[in-house]
Amino acid sequence: MNQHRAQVLELVSNNQYSIIVGATGSGKTTQVPQILVEDAIKAGGAVDCNIICTQPRRIAATSVARRVAEERAQRLQDTVGYHVRFDTKLPNQGGSITYCTTGILLQQLQHQPDEVMDGVSHLVIDEVHERDILIDFLLIILKRAICERAAAGKSTPKVVLMSATMDTELFAGYFQTKILGSQETVACPSLSVPGRTFPVREKHLEEITNEIQQAHGNMGVGLMQSDPATKDYFKAENEYRKQNPVVTKQASSSATQPDDFVIDWKNERKLNAEGAGYDGLTRLVTAASEKILSSLQLLHHLSQHPALGQADQPCER
Repeated sequence: MNQHRAQVLELVSNNQYSIIVGATGSGKTTQVPQILVEDAIKAGGAVDCNIICTQPRRIAATSVARRVAEERAQRLQDTVGYHVRFDTKLPNQGGSITYCTTGILLQQLQHQPDEVMDGVSHLVIDEVHERDILIDFLLIILKRAICERAAAGKSTPKVVLMSATMDTELFAGYFQTKILGSQETVACPSLSVPGRTFPVREKHLEEITNEIQQAHGNMGVGLMQSDPATKDYFKAENEYRKQNPVVTKQASSSATQPDDFVIDWKNERKLNAEGAGYDGLTRLVTAASEKILSSLQLLHHLSQHPALGQADQPCER
């Protein structure tokens, strides 16, 4: 991501809404907020730079916050912190990064929208491709609040949508902006950044024990089995191999896989050793995804109901 620092800064600085599609391993979650803060520090405006970055899950918010604080050689709550339910470690304001769950930011915007937006310079919505009900409601409320503040002449934070895989055209169309004094609209601009993944190779227990025996003889295997936990694990594995000879046979044959063999974790897992059918969870998710309508479009139509106010319109810029 740092290789695209200039493009990220130009994209975010020149647009109210922007989209960053960063492949897995690109560092978007940890690096984009740091790039924005460091640019503000360099320009002498760190005191006005306070970033909120949302995560779908609390474990992601807390772990990423600790990671970023470590990268910056700081203690948690110096300039990096997090806010999740029942656990809050907020950083000092003025050049800060706060990781929080989507639900926390949604509640704040529902009850104290002006207070949030007055003290925040950037709102980074991460993993928007997940499209759960919280994320979709957050995007609707966020767009409406920014339009109202812009119409009232108040400051508005920059909004950055990030994901590894997302329908860029859908989000770009939803967050289009109207050119001031004109009826023309401009779609939300986007930036795609390549990532880096690491190969994962299979190695079965039988291969590991054979390698240890070849390198250290029976003494090495004996030392492994002297540990109670390891001994119990070996016992469980041997019982499984006796009860599932077909699985054991196929696993043994996979030991001849080529050196460049890499597991494609994105392919769907099979139900059994013969590879017939998908697992129950995959079938359930596939069936549900075929029946559920796009929640963002549904909520957009609901937002046009008189009880929810006027229909969403592109904001003027």
